[in-house]
Formats: sequence, structure tokens, C-alpha cells
Amino acid sequence: MSKTLPERITDLREAKGITQGQLATELNLDKSSMSRIEKGTRKISTEEFLKIVDFFKIPADYALGRTDDMTEPKFIKDDLTTIKVDDLPYYYRAAIDGYAKFQRARYQERLKDGKFDPTNPSE
Repeated sequence: MSKTLPERITDLREAKGITQGQLATELNLDKSSMSRIEKGTRKISTEEFLKIVDFFKIPADYALGRTDDMTEPKFIKDDLTTIKVDDLPYYYRAAIDGYAKFQRARYQERLKDGKFDPTNPSE
């Protein structure tokens, strides 16, 4: 069974090697409030929750015990290798097309002048 929010906060704080007082200071709380949060006897506000998530740099779902995965979910479009040129807005497609035409013309000109060296990786 996944841990509760108070348990997660305690584990994260201890893993970071800080005291309740130090964490309370970071979150603009008093030490007694932090103690009650970790015991589960005080609820936290949305603002406090977001401060905790930001401070520990963890996904909200992990803090809430909805997952044990501490990595942020990945979106397919975040992986640039999966974006198709056709999926890009027109102005990006036009820029890519213009650059490809420029490089093609440059290659053709250097090839015609005998200045192209296929063994040179900077070509």
C-alpha cells in the first residue's frame, strides 16, 4: 500500500537530511505546524502542498501516494525524436525547408567547384 502524504513528507525530509524546523522555515510555517503535518493531525492548504512539491522537486502524484514513481510523466511530444515535421506549425516547416534548400545549394556549389571533401565531418 502506498504511503500517506504525511509519511511521504517525513521520508523526503529525512532523506534530505533536514529537521522539521528547517523544512518549516523553507515552507514559511512554524515548527509545531510542520510537526502536526507530519503526524497527520493538520491538513495542508493547496499552497502549502505546492510548496512541498516544489521544494522536494517531486510529482504531485508521488506526494499524494497515487504512485511510487518519483519521475514526472513524459509526454510523447517532449521526445523530439517523435515529432514529425508535418506536425509542426507552418512557420517551422517553412524554416526547415528553407534551411534544407540552402544546404542543398551549398553542397551543389561546393561539389561543382571541387571544394567538397566527403571525409571532412564539418562539411
